[in-house]
Amino acid sequence: MKSMERVIKKQILIGVFLVILLMGCCSTLRAQRTPKIEKARVLLTGFEPYGKWDKNPSSEIVKSLDGKVIGGAKIYGIELPVSFREAGRNLSKTLNEIKPHVLISIGLSPRVAGIEVERVAINVMDAKIPDNAGYQPVDVPIVRNGETAYFATIPIKEIVDAMQQKGIPSYVSNTAGTFLCNFVMYGGLYHSDSSKFPMKSGLIHVPCLPGQVVDESTPSMSLELMIEAIEEAIECSVEDMT
Repeated sequence: MKSMERVIKKQILIGVFLVILLMGCCSTLRAQRTPKIEKARVLLTGFEPYGKWDKNPSSEIVKSLDGKVIGGAKIYGIELPVSFREAGRNLSKTLNEIKPHVLISIGLSPRVAGIEVERVAINVMDAKIPDNAGYQPVDVPIVRNGETAYFATIPIKEIVDAMQQKGIPSYVSNTAGTFLCNFVMYGGLYHSDSSKFPMKSGLIHVPCLPGQVVDESTPSMSLELMIEAIEEAIECSVEDMT
């Protein structure tokens, strides 16, 4: 009887050992299959001034955050020209050089009263005014035979929630327009779809700076608050990769 008990105990111990060994092997395999990101790279794009606006807060934001580390990610900030032809070339070149994990494009929208996190980009250029190079496309596809639209892959609802918790006026927008902002958003998502990077991509619209609208009833926001909003967007997007 005692001999039988010893056999049973031995079999139980062997079984427990095999289970522990199997769990360790599975964990190792999962770790090998999951690529480790040593330090995430985030590309921020803004625009130069255009039209009647002698300043563009989107450019001021990316210049302020360029080179910083936010949420464990290295930030790269560039200013794009307000030119359909040049902006597309510059964006593609920078994406291929930096290979960012996250792309957040930022643009000025004088009509907005808060931070707009865009949901979707559509495959059309339909400019109400010429760009800074004098080009004014009407009903022209961004990518011939490309997808009709792309949804943002940054976590738009989480970003808005994080901003609102900090007391920053913000909301999800369902149209990025048909000018340069939509163009760059579509371009980033198209690049992500075709080249598999960046992993997360989207567009955020910001209002005017107070000094730009002192003599009119146009909404505005301080640069400091806009920067804080974009920092929240970066942290949410980097966190969403894991």
